[in-house]
Amino acid sequence: MPAILACLAAEDDARTVLDRAERLSQELSAPVSVLRILIPSEPCPETLEPQAWLLRTDKPVEPLLRFARRNRITHLVLGPNARRGWGALILPDSAYQ
Repeated sequence: MPAILACLAAEDDARTVLDRAERLSQELSAPVSVLRILIPSEPCPETLEPQAWLLRTDKPVEPLLRFARRNRITHLVLGPNARRGWGALILPDSAYQ
């Protein structure tokens, strides 16, 4: 069964990421969860989205992948800022250029 994780960083436009995740959810008939990624110095948000978790780290790639595997996430929805930066970390140098 598919499961979707919307990943939000502080600089991301949360509404855009959540809208994309919701559209994918409707297409796949899959639940959506939200992972809010914070760097250690960022304050906790006063409110969280339903079904949301917090991940506090300055290097999100490995913890994000562990979280996705542990929770059997099949689809990640990342914001436009995160996609460029995280792609450089996840993909080998030759694949990213």
